[in-house]
Amino acid sequence: MIPDIMRMVKRTTPSLLCFVFAGVCLMAQPTAKTASQLAHPIDATVQCDQKVFHATTERVYGPISTSAYGELRATEVIAKQRNDNQCKPKWLLHITRPAAKPLNLQIGETEDEWYYEYSLEIIGWSQDGKLLLAGIVMAAGDWDKSIPVVVDTATGKFWKVTIEPLFEKRLPANCLAYFNPTGFTPSGKVAFTAGPRENDLAEGEKPCIAEGLWELDYLQKTVKPLPKSTHIEHYGRVAAAH
Repeated sequence: MIPDIMRMVKRTTPSLLCFVFAGVCLMAQPTAKTASQLAHPIDATVQCDQKVFHATTERVYGPISTSAYGELRATEVIAKQRNDNQCKPKWLLHITRPAAKPLNLQIGETEDEWYYEYSLEIIGWSQDGKLLLAGIVMAAGDWDKSIPVVVDTATGKFWKVTIEPLFEKRLPANCLAYFNPTGFTPSGKVAFTAGPRENDLAEGEKPCIAEGLWELDYLQKTVKPLPKSTHIEHYGRVAAAH
């Protein structure tokens, strides 16, 4: 499937690129002088449920995301395996680049029990179209966890940082908090929101963390609070399919 996609990209004229996946068509216009902000992340999701598995491997292809100036394309794919009542998800990105070899990156893998949902979110691109921010998401019931992944599409390097350990010295033990990546800061770092998991609070219990906007330096693996007025970048072009 993916090699076919790559061949289709090479045959497409440079004036307009368009593919349809999961009801979403993402178009790139290289002549555009301005970049559009993505209104919300786009994703591919697989549910680890024996009732919906029809083979030893379930594979879901998410929408194709286009960088701000149409220079890069990325398709997110989730492959699922079942084995001895264990679910083994893998998170993969397939990125085509102008005048360079395609990138096929496995950015995550884990093994868990059934009845979890696993998603790969494309949160957005940096304004120059070189950095891609994705989120590896695991969810069950009211609980979910998102791990930011930054991909340098020029070099093929990527950085995956779990945020929770970076707050160990800032929060009390057993503090239940969420951390959701939202885009890039103007300095090229990752912006994320943090706050209490209100559904897990007992009646009258005070939250152990205030809601707020934070910055993750994915190279140094450090975090710091940000003003709420900080401009967040998550660029890309998305249009509903007809």
